[in-house]
Amino acid sequence: ALLAFAAWGGVALAWIAAGTGAAIRPRGEWPRRLCLAGAAGLAALVWRAALAPPPGDLAVTFLDVGQGLAVVIRLPSGRAVLWDAGPPFAGGSMVAPALKAAGIGRLAAVVVTHAHADHAGGLLPVLRLLPADLVCVTGRGFRRLPDATALRALWRERGTRLRLVQDGAALADEPGVALRFLHPPPGGMRGVPAAQALDESSAVLALTFGRATALLTADVKERGERRIMDRAAGLAPVGLLQVPHHGSRHASSPAFLAAMRPREVVASVGTRNPFGYPHPAVVIRYRDVNARFWLTARDGAVVARCDGRGWRVTPFRPGIIELERSE
Repeated sequence: ALLAFAAWGGVALAWIAAGTGAAIRPRGEWPRRLCLAGAAGLAALVWRAALAPPPGDLAVTFLDVGQGLAVVIRLPSGRAVLWDAGPPFAGGSMVAPALKAAGIGRLAAVVVTHAHADHAGGLLPVLRLLPADLVCVTGRGFRRLPDATALRALWRERGTRLRLVQDGAALADEPGVALRFLHPPPGGMRGVPAAQALDESSAVLALTFGRATALLTADVKERGERRIMDRAAGLAPVGLLQVPHHGSRHASSPAFLAAMRPREVVASVGTRNPFGYPHPAVVIRYRDVNARFWLTARDGAVVARCDGRGWRVTPFRPGIIELERSE
């Protein structure tokens, strides 16, 4: 019999190597080892191809981390920026293996958009496995970061630079590429209900490369969107947009979409997530502005490559590897 499973980067492979050696075996030990070695090599090749753009190009990859967010920005120089690290289970099992398989051994910067676990929960395992030159935080709720004590100890031990970012700050000096924070304002959003304060004070990043633009919005909702619209007016039409707050009905307001005029949009959500993201009304709003809607729960990792003229977006699901099950 044959067992088919998705070769999702290093995740499936690590699972095989760690726990299924006795259950999934081609006939004989050496064929089994060769299969696993070949699978590992294949995974490394496909992740390298997905996360590494052609020379001189830029790539933004939305990893499939379930209900959460983790985005890899691969700059034309080859340097990598990680925008959030996904939920706790994803950091060591999904995000770090994908980065390593792509040949990324060090991060130029990590941005923690806000202190909610579905964005920051995977940070500690990622940083234990891959050093970062810089960690950017917004400040609000910093002490409530998942694993905050262990993270501070790790940063002290490694001498990692920590930067407080807000509207107007720049990220990653790269010729030809502008990475600029549009949000939050100094001190975070004020006058919002406490339950919404972290989301509304999320970091928001504008990316410009040649004539191409992108906007990463984390979990801002309508109030944050209203503030961003004026600051992002020069980006429109936005070629690539991260759907705010995973497609919540409290975000992606008609006014925001009319101002941004997005072309390619990506919602990072988990399959059958308990929140019902993306909300059907939000999907219709994007359809009404003729945006192409990508969904990590459906499409897997979503890879957007840019040559400075526009975005080429493709879903990324590594092929199926089949191993013979011993009887």
